[in-house]
Amino acid sequence: MMGKMKTLTTGERISEKRKAEGNEKMRKEELEKIILFNPSESIKKGNMAKKISMGKLLPHTKKILGFENVKYSSGPKFKNGDTLLAKITPCLENGKTAFVDILDENEIAFGSSEFIVLRAMEGISDKNYIYYLAKTLEFRSRAISCMKGTSGRKRVNDKTLRSEIFTIPSLPSQSAIAKILSSLDDKIELNNKINKELENLARIIYNYWFVQNAGKKWEKKKIGEIAEVIRGTIITEKQAKKGNIKVVAGGINYSYYHSEFNREKNTITISGSGANAGFVNFWQENIFASDCTTVRGESDIDTILIYQHLKLNQENIFRLAKGSAQPHVYPKDIKDIWFYKVPENIKEKFSSIFIAINEQMAKQQLENIELAKIRDFLLPLLMSGQVRAK
Repeated sequence: MMGKMKTLTTGERISEKRKAEGNEKMRKEELEKIILFNPSESIKKGNMAKKISMGKLLPHTKKILGFENVKYSSGPKFKNGDTLLAKITPCLENGKTAFVDILDENEIAFGSSEFIVLRAMEGISDKNYIYYLAKTLEFRSRAISCMKGTSGRKRVNDKTLRSEIFTIPSLPSQSAIAKILSSLDDKIELNNKINKELENLARIIYNYWFVQNAGKKWEKKKIGEIAEVIRGTIITEKQAKKGNIKVVAGGINYSYYHSEFNREKNTITISGSGANAGFVNFWQENIFASDCTTVRGESDIDTILIYQHLKLNQENIFRLAKGSAQPHVYPKDIKDIWFYKVPENIKEKFSSIFIAINEQMAKQQLENIELAKIRDFLLPLLMSGQVRAK
């Protein structure tokens, strides 16, 4: 005679369910068993194609900044869904890893020869999971250990990297992990798009009311006469102490992080050297200004108006760069730029609009910082199986 079946309490059922969920077997695999390295694609030599350079990747950022249309000559080829991994020092150490999603359907693009292209295997691995795997500290550390070459120009030997063994969950679990992490990155990207639209709105208002309508009636002053224009303090990645303050140098955005800041929020930066010398940016957060010139007006609204003026003249500022091998833009170049000094009554009238836009952008940026912290906290826990994704 069969014994009476035990009725489980709600707590016991939850416990059993969690036990079952935790029993999924993680398997150990060589990377080449789950990732296609530098997959074969075709672009005819001399044909126009989209090229993604190393400068279009930002540290620890999934989204690619953009591309240029050029004739194809050489370089790794890829399509949407692939991951681009920087293989050269210091780009790899800085976390330059990105997910390709800016191409048309079935379009093939190419990029820097310093990329390794990673592609998911159908039925074996999830494309977004591969991207987040490549972002982990463990993956980057293993890749760094596979580097060869002279100091300062070391590159990952991808043949060695392919044989590295990682613990991998099932395909459904990969997809669940990627969905959680992608939702955070998607929100960050949405906030960035909102901020871009807000900045465009501010520029339209400034151009119409302060340049086309009234600007030419006002007193002209050099920016050096009405604002603090000074050079940043050069700091290398090795000198930077571990922290979350962005180090703004010669790039379009930032290079790495530091524990201290030397410029408060609402500061203008103009990149000092290299391919992006002269690029004007504005920061709604505290930063460490390094290889750049910084500009701050007497008040936040003054700084905002100067920024809008500089952005309208961005192409002219690029042309200020001196030097062929390594172009430079110096504080003196910025000090000599003319600016229409806005009368106090006009400034007061529009102050609330520009300040409101700026505060909203700052709010989105602050949210992005918090979202990135959550993502980076969850990443190793989800990838290692310490936390299960449903």
